[in-house]
Amino acid sequence: MLATLAMATRSASTASHFVHSALDDSEQQIRLLKLHPGPSESEIRCDISTYSIEESPPYIALSYTWGNPLPTHNILLNSRTCLVRGNLFNFLDTFRNDCTNIKHLWIDYICIDQSNVRERNHQVQLMGSIYRNCTFVITWLGSDPIQVAGAKQYLITDDVEDLRLLLNNDYFQRLWIVQEVLLAPEVRIFCGHVWISEADICTFVRSRTSSGLPRAAKSLFGERSLASRIKQYGAPEQLSRSLSKYLRNYSASHCDDPRDKVYGILGLVPLANIEIDYAKSKEAVYLDTITSLAAEYIRTSRFPDPKGLPFLSSAVALALNMSLKPSVAFPAMIVVLTKYWAIADTPSVFEISFHCALIDWKYGEKPPPKKGLWSRSQAC
Repeated sequence: MLATLAMATRSASTASHFVHSALDDSEQQIRLLKLHPGPSESEIRCDISTYSIEESPPYIALSYTWGNPLPTHNILLNSRTCLVRGNLFNFLDTFRNDCTNIKHLWIDYICIDQSNVRERNHQVQLMGSIYRNCTFVITWLGSDPIQVAGAKQYLITDDVEDLRLLLNNDYFQRLWIVQEVLLAPEVRIFCGHVWISEADICTFVRSRTSSGLPRAAKSLFGERSLASRIKQYGAPEQLSRSLSKYLRNYSASHCDDPRDKVYGILGLVPLANIEIDYAKSKEAVYLDTITSLAAEYIRTSRFPDPKGLPFLSSAVALALNMSLKPSVAFPAMIVVLTKYWAIADTPSVFEISFHCALIDWKYGEKPPPKKGLWSRSQAC
């Protein structure tokens, strides 16, 4: 690995920097990567090409964490240098000589021009289709020696303690990986040079011995297992997918951009009708999202609560997870309540004020609220 890093550094001075060619955003175009095999001490070489998503060759989608922005390492992309972060570099170096490396790859960091906001909007909107249509998804857990040793030990012992060590990985705390895993036709876990069967993990999750497994990973594979059984009995998988459900279950997961608390799960809920636009502020994204939440609640509830309290619960939780202050969250909630419930100054307003007080309490700005004692002006 050290020799590979040295080679990557030297290659920077001998090749010009890679620049993405523009995609046609009027069509569903994606870029796919071909990773070339090579000795571990040689520089990493890839080719990248553009395809229509409907006519693309079979490809594998990578699910991983970006990790720290520094240090970066050079790879060769269409014979030009491209900087990648350490975790992705380690994957490429590990996977290039694996027997599974026989298809194209889709890797967000390389296949999307991250400096182009318009392209990011378009490609993130396509992510549901990208992960749904791949051959399988690789869940890359990195190359940490302790984790790799745990993976090897698990293959030998099939013991829940070894599995717990493997699943206690920062990967499972990230929000973006949720839709990447849940939309995949198949998931293969890769740690160092070790492959772990998704089926084995799902079996453990359903068993009584799963109580010691990390909550985030257990929830994710539990849902994979449930979706598999729903499909087995012929029920439409989309029936169990709602915006409120995924925001409730996963918006507390980590991501660098607060807007991704929403954008990172939209591939799971195509009916949400939220436009992905990274030119918008997080406050504007919040208003878009709670508007969609209210519409979903009205559409799917047989007997909607006249004060919209279930909606308020979801709206407040999202405000907390997006780190929005009450001065932002409260007016947005009033706008939505007025639109969908024709509420201007009713008991729901005082219910909102109580929830906003909880947000204040969360930020340590005011003492814990007592329900019924908070007015609109006091809370926000």
